[in-house]
Amino acid sequence: MEGPSLYLAAEQLQPFAGRYIRHVAGNSKIGIERMAGQKVTAIFAWGKHLVFQMETFALRVHFMLWGTFAATVKGRSVTGDYRRSGPPRLVLNFPNGDITIWAASVRFVEDADAKAAYDFAASIMADEWNARAALAKVRTFSRAEIADVLLDQAIFAGVGNIIKNEVLFRTRVSPFARVRDIFKPQAEGHRRRRTHVLFPLPRAAANLRAAEEPRGVWQEHLSAVRRRDRTARPRPAGAPKLFLREMSGRAD
Repeated sequence: MEGPSLYLAAEQLQPFAGRYIRHVAGNSKIGIERMAGQKVTAIFAWGKHLVFQMETFALRVHFMLWGTFAATVKGRSVTGDYRRSGPPRLVLNFPNGDITIWAASVRFVEDADAKAAYDFAASIMADEWNARAALAKVRTFSRAEIADVLLDQAIFAGVGNIIKNEVLFRTRVSPFARVRDIFKPQAEGHRRRRTHVLFPLPRAAANLRAAEEPRGVWQEHLSAVRRRDRTARPRPAGAPKLFLREMSGRAD
């Protein structure tokens, strides 16, 4: 699950904010029973993190590669990106519904205000997103491949393979291009190229988020995964044929 899906999940789960957890279950070994009877004071997303804030501590959920969730909110069913399988990592039961989480990493944050520790200027879905700050951070990794940098959560929190591939595809930049080569002053149109790598990110993320409802149609918003675009447009210079196959795959 990428940033857009997590922000949507946080919005959908807001009816549980201000409610007490009646029962806790799951195969997590971190001592999840301590949450029973606790009041959830806030639910928010940052990057790929979904955070449940309690009065004296918080629970941070990272859905990793194939993690997902399902919830019943006031009788309405809500679900994550992928199919549910195996025993649940965590189940939270509330008076007005329940949340079940699969294949995710969960950990406690011993902070009564976990949100204050997050830099929302680095989160692509946040109103505080700062593209100029991201650009400055990117330039410090001159020898790195741009595909790796785009997945750095300290710079682009919430970006996964789907958003990364969409940005590189639309800007015709090879995933193997070095940051230093993208920023070469002598390169023709270098200013246009460098900004086009970064500034489509919030728009691509927003398109994904808008496509989440109704689910199952998000591909229509993305050029990189639509077959007619893959066959009609050339791949970025220096990218092997497998690059287009990777762009059509599932993301973390």
